[in-house]
Amino acid sequence: MLSYLSKEELKMNLNLFDFKWNLIETNSCSCSFNDFCKAVDVWLMKPHVLNRRICTSQMLWRKEIPNTKLLTFLEDCINSDPECTAVQDISSNDSKCVECCLRKLLPRNRRNETVVNEIIVIDNSSATVVFIPLENQSASTPSLGCENLINDTGYKIEFNESDHSLKLFVGQDYSITATSSFARPSIPWLKNQLLPKLIKWATENNEDSGNQFTSLVAMDEYSKLYAELKQKYGAKFVKLWTEVTDPQKFVYEDVAIAAYILTLWRHETDELGLTTPQSFIDLGCGNGLLVHILTCEGHRGKGVDLRRRKIWDLYGEETCLEESAITPSDSNLFPEYDWLIGNHSDELTPWIPVIASRSSFNSKYFVLPCCFHDFNRKFARVNSNQGQYRAYLDFVFEIGQTCGFTVLEDRLRIPSTKRICHVGKTRTYKAEEQKKIDSKIKELIDKRSSTKKADYSNNMQVMRESESSDSYGEKRELDETQNDSCQKIQRIDQHDRTTFGDDSKNWVQGFTAREKVERVRNCATVCRDLRQEIVNKVAFKLLEEGGVHLRSDTLVKETSLTSDIDSLDDTPASATPTSGTHSFEDDTQTVIKDWRRGGELYLSAVASFLGSDTLKKLKQECGGLKTLLKNANQVFEVSGNTVKIRDWAKSEQEPGKAHASLKKIQDKELLFKTKHCWFHSNHPDGCPRKNHTCPFAHGDIDLRERPTFK
Repeated sequence: MLSYLSKEELKMNLNLFDFKWNLIETNSCSCSFNDFCKAVDVWLMKPHVLNRRICTSQMLWRKEIPNTKLLTFLEDCINSDPECTAVQDISSNDSKCVECCLRKLLPRNRRNETVVNEIIVIDNSSATVVFIPLENQSASTPSLGCENLINDTGYKIEFNESDHSLKLFVGQDYSITATSSFARPSIPWLKNQLLPKLIKWATENNEDSGNQFTSLVAMDEYSKLYAELKQKYGAKFVKLWTEVTDPQKFVYEDVAIAAYILTLWRHETDELGLTTPQSFIDLGCGNGLLVHILTCEGHRGKGVDLRRRKIWDLYGEETCLEESAITPSDSNLFPEYDWLIGNHSDELTPWIPVIASRSSFNSKYFVLPCCFHDFNRKFARVNSNQGQYRAYLDFVFEIGQTCGFTVLEDRLRIPSTKRICHVGKTRTYKAEEQKKIDSKIKELIDKRSSTKKADYSNNMQVMRESESSDSYGEKRELDETQNDSCQKIQRIDQHDRTTFGDDSKNWVQGFTAREKVERVRNCATVCRDLRQEIVNKVAFKLLEEGGVHLRSDTLVKETSLTSDIDSLDDTPASATPTSGTHSFEDDTQTVIKDWRRGGELYLSAVASFLGSDTLKKLKQECGGLKTLLKNANQVFEVSGNTVKIRDWAKSEQEPGKAHASLKKIQDKELLFKTKHCWFHSNHPDGCPRKNHTCPFAHGDIDLRERPTFK
């Protein structure tokens, strides 16, 4: 941490260097000096949270340097190995000092970029921080000298508490255009990214009351291994992916998790002097990619999941994957494996520490909690002031401690919001005390579990109702083959599975695995007539809300007009009528008419006028109103808890997704004109787009045959 000074100490005004800096930007920053120090600390210790080209950083040394020896010290750092310079004797009688640091910046792209050391000089008396990347310094290149290097690569942040300003300076020869170096950002990036972020960190009152994370692995070793595994497995399995889930997310997430676990195991090997690689079992392994990578990297292991995946066939015989259900009981212990892994293991998540504790005194575990499951029910937090995710992490953490583990918590670098993992490597008790620990575990399970069949049945009924009623909540995606997606699970009826077995070895009554084939929960099974009925009712209601009066016998476009439109007004949509002047052209004349978008309604109002009978039909077909309207994105635009007719003029002006895959683009081209245009067939003013620009068919003559996708 930067040292926080009193106002008297801040009266000193030391100029670090006597040469000129170029002022790039001055922004207002209403914060205290201490808040500025905290913001700088974030950039010093965690540059990767802002600069995505940085994987991580390491602070090699920090020490105070007398002012009179600063330039000499910097010259020594530049002309020699800066990692060794800090051991030099720099004692002096000068009472005025600055803080000097050396941090190592590790690039995310290890193939094309190398590690760069950076010197940081902190002058608390003038609230100034200078950054000097040493990217051009190597044994084979001549030294630029301190002043030349600062002019070429240095940038400075200066805070003035009296006028509440934050200033950005760069060296006189700093590149004006974007640079190719991850360690020396471009001037626009410093101006538009770093400076605003420093202001945000300094001014926002967001004290992190949660756990502070200290990485359990060496980040330089992890980042290097991740780059190797990414090159080895990443692109290959993205190309071969057979699941319906996004390979860009799931493949690289499993690669990152594998790199973390392998680095953790390497540390364990060094600490304990192990002679054989660790073995493992992955409970709820999903697509099995993590098992495949760990196996290929020399670790004996097995993955178990309730449902087989198509991609399992691509891994080969050396990857051991088993399709079976795991019920927490004495018959499902794994003393033959060193580590138990729970990677988004859903209902098995709270059981991972328990199974590890009872399998063997030498068993260890890694768990990445995601979906909120208790021992035999849905997890319910006790403290409403605590977030659901944090409450669940604390719950799983408590289970690990009750099981006798010293539980360690860490934050992974994965493309997921659920990225906090728990590691249980060591025990807090002796082997002969296992029975005592088992009693504590049983007491915890009994406390949190329903022991009466009636209580459990009521609990499951509440869970089914909460999951089947959409309540205008989040859209539920279809994931028929991927366990890792951690979507909400539709429970099956009690008679379809064994929930209260007679096996006395089961550790809890009422535990049930997910059904082998998950029910579709994205309204795909809702009959077409019901979907069309709801779409038409909602659309016509929105038009009426916007002042478009529809005759009951003419709910189609006016026959005197075609769907070709020359212009479209881009007036923002609102709860009031929205219209624009368009030209509807035919072979003989041009008719000017307003194309009317209609109004906007809350989903609660839509539910009210649709009626309970219609909503019950949706529930019976595992659907929700909001999901159905979102699926009809040709007609509707759903935002939050409101719905309105889609403004295609605005949609066409907005740029498409920057990361759309080539396959999605090709599929979109193949689907062109394979469905009827709702506006052409139903809107009183027709379609707001010309026939050749509308991706939907304007009449049967325009309709193309829909292709078949494998």
